[in-house]
This record gives sequence, C-alpha cells and structure tokens, in this order.
Amino acid sequence: MSKFIHKKSKIDLEKDKSLFEYADQVRMRIPTSCGRVGDCHECIVEIIEGENNLSEITNEENFLSSPFRLACQAKTIKNEADLSFTPRKRNRKILTSFESENEYKIDNNYKITSQSVIINETENQKILFNSYAESKNIIAYGAAGTGKTFVTLFNALKDVLDES
Repeated sequence: MSKFIHKKSKIDLEKDKSLFEYADQVRMRIPTSCGRVGDCHECIVEIIEGENNLSEITNEENFLSSPFRLACQAKTIKNEADLSFTPRKRNRKILTSFESENEYKIDNNYKITSQSVIINETENQKILFNSYAESKNIIAYGAAGTGKTFVTLFNALKDVLDES
C-alpha cells in the first residue's frame, strides 16, 4: 500500500482524505484562518510526490498551478504511489504606501484604494467600532474571517496615525 511520507513518518494512504488530515497526523503545521473551507488560500502546499493520487483541482484552487494545491481541498482518490508535500514557504509582504492607482480587495467587507479604506460593516463589526470609540474594554471572539483582527488593527493604526 502507498504511504504519505513526511520526514520519518509514513502513514497509509486512504481514499477521500484531505491533505490537512495527513498533515494533522504528523503534526505538520499548515496555516489557515477560514476553518479549512478554501476561502483564505493560506493552506497552499507544494506536492513533492504523488500528485496523481489527488482529486481534481476545485474552484477554490483555480488560481494555483501544478505542483501547488490547497491542503483543505485536495483529497486522495487513489493510492497508487507514495505521497509527499510541504507547506509553501512565502515571504511576508507589508504594504507601506498606497501610491498605486489600483484597488486592493481584502475580502468581502473591505476595500483599500490609494485614498481610503472603505468598510462594509456587519452589525457585529459596527458594535466593535462603536465600543472602541466609547473607549470600552473589548474582548472579541468568533469564527475566523469575520473581521475581528482587521477592526482591531484598523482602530489601533488609526490612533497611531492620528497622534502623528
């Protein structure tokens, strides 16, 4: 039987198992913030060996080319060859200016242009913004991708820039 191979670990391949499931078994850290549904595109892995064992590319993966896949979307459908993959290593990019005329869509709720940040607030985000404006102590929790971190960093950065 074919195996998933990671360092010294070898695990039998099983049909309909996601790459995340294999990674979990060997404690391989793969970033994600969407709950493993394909929205965040953080769980990009590079397939080293056994790409033919995997399911067809999903709509969520259309932006990727071989040998890259999303760990949450790619599943084993065959066990004809050993499988090996590694998390994609990326350099972080920090935007320091907005001199471009382009618009950058962060997600469904925010859009950054060269002149401003446009926020489509949800009801809960409005509560967060209002609480912050009233100087209340805030503890925000909830599902990944709902804007907690963005709202918090937006307010903090705004405060820093307003003091300048």
